[in-house]
Amino acid sequence: GNVDLSNASGGITLSGDVSIDTDDGAGGTGGAVDLSGSAVNGAYDLSIDAANDTVTLAAVGTTTALGSLTVSTSGLVTLGGSIETDNVGGGNAAVDLSGASGNIQLTADVTINTDDGNDGTEGAVTFGSDVYGDGVGTRSLTVSDAGTVGFNSTVGANNALKALTVTSTGAVTLTGDVSTDDAGGGTGDVDLSGAGGDVTLAADTLISSSGGDVNFGARAVNGAHDLTITAGSGAVTLAAVGTTTALGALSVTTS
Repeated sequence: GNVDLSNASGGITLSGDVSIDTDDGAGGTGGAVDLSGSAVNGAYDLSIDAANDTVTLAAVGTTTALGSLTVSTSGLVTLGGSIETDNVGGGNAAVDLSGASGNIQLTADVTINTDDGNDGTEGAVTFGSDVYGDGVGTRSLTVSDAGTVGFNSTVGANNALKALTVTSTGAVTLTGDVSTDDAGGGTGDVDLSGAGGDVTLAADTLISSSGGDVNFGARAVNGAHDLTITAGSGAVTLAAVGTTTALGALSVTTS
């Protein structure tokens, strides 16, 4: 059945590791999980399995960082606020949305920080499906203080983000096209210059920024796939390309 805490406006606090499973019978048909009433806080792990139904979250860990967050469902996942994790409570600080295969929609500008305590022990951040906003160019995604970052699908395919920024100590993996747009008042920038490791292409990738800058900084781009960048009037910054694993092709268009 459903787990509905959408009216819990006074805060949701974890006092231990929590697993919410709306498909306990493993029949593949779950209930919706709605924690949008207020922020979820507590130095513990939160795992949600909704099978094929929706998962809706407000802010997570913004007062007391969670140990980790895991979401699995083939239904839509909605993120309505920023996410903070840290390993101080014994978790791995990961934000694992790799099992969210039914798309991930942002209804607010979202920052994901996996090292809330600033002790240099970041967690991995993984997205399992398209990450997009609730309007074209209306929402930004910032991944900060992460370990590795994996986009296992597209970014902004349904609705382009207004900006994408990634800062990590490890590699960043792109597995599909990335689309940003300044139509909603943002920059349209795609900034991967803060990646601590190489940017790896796991599929042919088109980065379209509609006039925003595309910045890889000093990070190398590798992977046996094509990379196409269309930045309009935006600047494009590249360092080494294909020096570890050659790309299939590279095309850059900017005015």
